[in-house]
Amino acid sequence: MIKNKIKVNGKFEIFENGNKIKEFNNLITELLLDEMIGILAGYIPNIDIRYLAIGLDPVPAPAASDTSLNDEEERYYFIARGLTAPPVYGEIVTDFYISSGEGNFTIEELGIFGGNNATLALGSGTLISHVLWNYTKTSAVELLIRYTVTLS
Repeated sequence: MIKNKIKVNGKFEIFENGNKIKEFNNLITELLLDEMIGILAGYIPNIDIRYLAIGLDPVPAPAASDTSLNDEEERYYFIARGLTAPPVYGEIVTDFYISSGEGNFTIEELGIFGGNNATLALGSGTLISHVLWNYTKTSAVELLIRYTVTLS
């Protein structure tokens, strides 16, 4: 299996009003792994990172076979995305911004969606990453959520 040969790691870094408050690794989905291995078979992958989704329901816990969040509520298009410059190879960093007027509820889950069928419509696109995060956001807070994927 490719996941035994190539390691795919996803990491979230959360910044609240400019200050880093949380960092954690996440679950990479089987859909992402299938798209990646398809490259070796000559397929054009359809997994470009586009949206951060936030949801309300932590049950059931994320699984590699997930194709959606448990209860997706809102989506945010990336504000910056790019490969990390050498000497770091095999890494992409994507930033998402949630303004003070958005997402003001208790966030229970995060998901990263990609592919050309990913839109602002809830549930659209390919789920790349799914993780639980319990955080109560208020209008006094702006969040920058940085998502990094590393292949090694």
